[in-house]
Amino acid sequence: LFLEQGNIFGTIPSAIGSLLNLKVLDLDHNNLRGTIPEEIYNLSQLLQLDLNSNELTGYLSTQVGNLYNLNSLQLDINQLEGTIPEEVGQLDQLEEGNFS
Repeated sequence: LFLEQGNIFGTIPSAIGSLLNLKVLDLDHNNLRGTIPEEIYNLSQLLQLDLNSNELTGYLSTQVGNLYNLNSLQLDINQLEGTIPEEVGQLDQLEEGNFS
């Protein structure tokens, strides 16, 4: 699902977690606010998660470890806080990650 640079406003809906066969979620360069919904961590088939360049707040959940197929995780240029969970280190397929 590629919706980058789409001028999307609001929050990421929790219903996104019902797209269980989703491989790519690219929502970068929008105007998304709020936290990363916990339901996003149900997407175990996800290969790429790109949420960079939004206005997301909160933190990256330890449930990120459920996304064991991820090879790219892009969260930079947001207002996330806290530390990167240890579980990110357990994502064996992860080749690229940006968190700043």
